[in-house]
Amino acid sequence: MENKPTTELPWDALKAVEDKIPWAALEQFADALVADSSLLRPLEDLYSEAWEAEGETERYEDLYVPAIFALAAPRLSDGVRREVAVFLIDQLIEAGHEGDEGGLDVLTAAVGSLGPEVLPCVLEATQKARRTEQAWACLWQLTELAVQTEDAELRAMTANACMDLLRRAEVGTVTLEDAEGAAWTLADLHCVEAVPLLQRLSKRGRKQPSHIQIMGALETLNSGRQGRPRQVWEEPVKEWLESNWREVKESYVEEETDSDEESIHDAGLKRTEALARRFAESDVAKALPPDALGDAEFIADEVLKLAWSYGQVRPEDLDEDVLREVLLTLIPRKVIGGQSLFQNVVPVTRALLSWLQSEGILENAARLSRAVSAWDRLVVQKAMDPSGWDRSKRLLVQAQREGVELRGGGGLRQPDARDNRRSQGQQAPDESGGPAVSRPAAPPDKAAKVGRNAPCPCGSGKKYKHCCGRSGAKSS
Repeated sequence: MENKPTTELPWDALKAVEDKIPWAALEQFADALVADSSLLRPLEDLYSEAWEAEGETERYEDLYVPAIFALAAPRLSDGVRREVAVFLIDQLIEAGHEGDEGGLDVLTAAVGSLGPEVLPCVLEATQKARRTEQAWACLWQLTELAVQTEDAELRAMTANACMDLLRRAEVGTVTLEDAEGAAWTLADLHCVEAVPLLQRLSKRGRKQPSHIQIMGALETLNSGRQGRPRQVWEEPVKEWLESNWREVKESYVEEETDSDEESIHDAGLKRTEALARRFAESDVAKALPPDALGDAEFIADEVLKLAWSYGQVRPEDLDEDVLREVLLTLIPRKVIGGQSLFQNVVPVTRALLSWLQSEGILENAARLSRAVSAWDRLVVQKAMDPSGWDRSKRLLVQAQREGVELRGGGGLRQPDARDNRRSQGQQAPDESGGPAVSRPAAPPDKAAKVGRNAPCPCGSGKKYKHCCGRSGAKSS
């Protein structure tokens, strides 16, 4: 076949995000790679580009490139096949490090499609992978490729590596679960010399899943039958790519839905902040006593924010039940402050209700205000009773009493002179799903933004996009 210039290949088809896989383009790229191995590097670069952008935009090249390699595999030279194997295995280890299960499936299938000739690359990689990551299991699963070859040296090399891993499991340097893949490979290679070792291992960890796997491998070896079902790389490329592509496609839809919901929630919070600020600058608020006016914006923001965050209740939908929950449960449970702050809650809330009606936002403010007036003493009583505080409020108050203060992110700092009447504590998570808050004496620092490819701040060692940045927890 005549070599096609790289620029004439359908690169745009690989970047398309329609509701179907561009099979014709994948086949064309596979044919081109067989004819010209220099295409390998641009395809690797395309994979890496898509991998780095994962989660930021809808892309599928990190699925399509391994599929192209798999489609081309039977026709590639041994040298090119090894180059492809090294690249794919490196990506497999990276996917394991990031916890990308879909990527692990696709990459395992693509490596397996290269055939048993790549086993030396697989065995070398088992020395680099961490046992605590999913790539470990995938690599030992790939040792099953040895069953496909008649090369005695390659089979012996694989069997020796598997026996060595089982011996490590026997002395406890790896777990039985770590050795499952090696046990099955030995069984399917009919390595009878492994029987005594498997028998000894089968007496450990009874009733655990790993024990059942070791027993299954032993029974298979004793019976002489093949023990495992068809491996993923033995399935047609169209089958394993289609199933994984569909899952990724669905995840993008879910993330878009989550993003829409998050945008609605954030928009609601911004509105409550804006309304609280406008209220504090209004003539209605300025008619409050000076001490209450000083707390007006903070209290108004907390009332509106808590109604929205915990009940999705807009300011125009405030009613007596919602206000009772906010004033008698949520504020006492979560807000940190002295008695004077909580004595201002009811007067400020009544003024807020009046202002919302004057702005045409709320109806029945007078009726709601009468209900709120009856809770004046009860708000203070509940807010000052430690038995009703949530866990983070208790921790923050205790930290203040010990002369330090918890800030956002868990740091500690010494209090300064401005802290003598109010806590300046920022938000900290609690077991009830919400933050404890306190009246800030100065505007709080904005939370640091986390890049999608930055290390996750939770300390997992993974990238943010593959850890806390997954669905439902996005960087701002």
